[in-house]
Order: sequence, then structure tokens, then C-alpha cells
Amino acid sequence: MSKEPTKPALPKTLKFMGEQWKIYQIPETTIPLSLLGRIDFQERRIDVAEQLPSEEASTLLHEIFHLLDNVYVLGMEEQDILRLERGLWRIFQENPEMLAYLLKAACEYERS
Repeated sequence: MSKEPTKPALPKTLKFMGEQWKIYQIPETTIPLSLLGRIDFQERRIDVAEQLPSEEASTLLHEIFHLLDNVYVLGMEEQDILRLERGLWRIFQENPEMLAYLLKAACEYERS
């Protein structure tokens, strides 16, 4: 009998520049239909609508781009963020070894 794959758990926090951001998985019905995620800069909170795992991850990446845009005052428009999200997500999907390499390099850098 084949066992259903376990859905990856959405991280509960994101640490960025020494600050903790809370990440919440919320029912899709609790945010406007046009949104799959949102970020609250005052509360350091990211909401991600409950979806398929790959869509949740892509939405989280999208909200992280909003965070970077805000912190670094990049002046990106929503379409810019959407294009970055889709492009980087596609690179990760088509090159999983690249993501593994980046993660390993980032972890090793932190230890040194």
C-alpha cells in the first residue's frame, strides 16, 4: 500500500537582520481572494494562505521579496516582485541541486 507523502510544514519564523518574523498559515478564506499572502511590517508577521506545498513556498518567497524591497528601499512594484518570485522559483524547481548548494554554502558561512 502506497503511503501519501507528508506535506512539508511551513516554517513558523523567519530570522532576518537579527529580527524574528512570525509566519502563519491561514485559511484561504480569511484573506481577500486576490491575495495568497501578506506581510505586516509593524507586527513582523507574514501570512501565507493554506495551499499546495509548492504554492505556499512560492507565496512565502514572494512575501520575503516584499520584506527585502521594504528594508533595502528598492522601490519594486508588485509586478517586479511577482516576476522575481516566479523566476527564482522556476530556477529552484529546475535545478534542485542549486538550492542544495546555496543552502549548504549559507550554513557553512554562518559557522565560520
